[in-house]
Amino acid sequence: MDSVSSVFPLPGEPEVMQLFPQISSQMRGMLSNIYLAGRKILPEPEQLSPEKRKWLGVFNQYYFRMLRLVNNMSAASYLTGQRTFRMEACEMVSMIRTLCELSANLAEYGEVKLVFECPLSSHISLVDTNAVRLLACHLISNALKFTPAGGTVTVRLNVKQEHLILSVADTGCGITPECFSTLFDGYLHPEPGTMPLYGLGIGLALCRCVAHAHKGKIVAESRSGQGSCFSFIMPDSQPKEYEGMLHESPANELYGGFSPVMLYLADALAPETFLYFDD
Repeated sequence: MDSVSSVFPLPGEPEVMQLFPQISSQMRGMLSNIYLAGRKILPEPEQLSPEKRKWLGVFNQYYFRMLRLVNNMSAASYLTGQRTFRMEACEMVSMIRTLCELSANLAEYGEVKLVFECPLSSHISLVDTNAVRLLACHLISNALKFTPAGGTVTVRLNVKQEHLILSVADTGCGITPECFSTLFDGYLHPEPGTMPLYGLGIGLALCRCVAHAHKGKIVAESRSGQGSCFSFIMPDSQPKEYEGMLHESPANELYGGFSPVMLYLADALAPETFLYFDD
């Protein structure tokens, strides 16, 4: 199984970045206990008044947001070279379609339509499955975050000229030209008021790191006020051999037992989305 190391220095002390995985491991356990205690104390949503039900949604949402932040701290190990990329055979159409179906159901709460377009019935590529899933979730989350009610997010997957192309387009606010110069640099934006920052702000830096590790790239296209499109383009590497189920679900402890899609869309969803979910 192939391993690739791809290091992207971020602003700040590298020693601090290297502490992130250790800090996140401890914080994940603390958050789990806080959440379990809250669920024991708080009644079920239908037993609450509308006002208290609203705050229960906020409580649940911010648990998801904090867990997402902790997971991003773990994922920062990709950027520092502490974690290598492990390539495996992955059925890409199935993986991306599943992500989109789950995301579309959640996006409905914000009155945003999410569409998956793919002319392929199936396609197997050699990728780091967890890393590509992380990239796709970040791109979908960003698209939903900046798309108002009534808008559309379109996810496309295709193979052209021996390249695998995953693109996420939205009908949101777009990106100002001033932001393009630092778009993938990690928590650096020249105009703090123009693009809201959530978490560590390293999502697109991680996406770029994942793309480069797959000998590919991330391309951003946007016009202010007319939406954006982010495309992950990589050589379509075909595995020589593969057997049975091609990719596994991510480690359960990283997601607190919840859907990773719901977790990674936590910043882009309304609080009422989090009133009911399976745990």
